[in-house]
Amino acid sequence: GCSVIALDYRLAPEHPFPAAQDDCLAATHWIAGHSSRLGPNDGRLVLAGDSAGGNLAVCTCLALDAATRKHILGQVLIYPATDHYSAGFDSYVEKARGQLLTAAVVTWFWDT
Repeated sequence: GCSVIALDYRLAPEHPFPAAQDDCLAATHWIAGHSSRLGPNDGRLVLAGDSAGGNLAVCTCLALDAATRKHILGQVLIYPATDHYSAGFDSYVEKARGQLLTAAVVTWFWDT
C-alpha cells in the first residue's frame, strides 16, 4: 500500500514565484520527517505532478537537502514544464498563431 498526499500550494499570479516552490519544499520536508504517521510507505516518497506540478516536483527534488533527498524513490512527471520557451525554436515560430497555446499565451505563462 501507499499514501497519496495532494498539495494545495499557492498559485500565481496572486502568489508570485517562489511561493508555490516554497510550499512544495516545506511540505516535502514535513512529509519526510513524519512519514511514519502517514501510512504504509516506510519513508519512501515519489513526487508527481503534471504541467506546472511536474515542474514543481523536479524543482523540489533539486532543492532538497541530502537528508531529505534520500527519501525520494522517484518522480512521476506528466508533461512537465521544464524548458523555458525560446523565440528561436522552430515550433515556437511556426505555431505562434492559430493554436490554443499561442506565442503570446506561452509568454504570459512564463512571465506571470
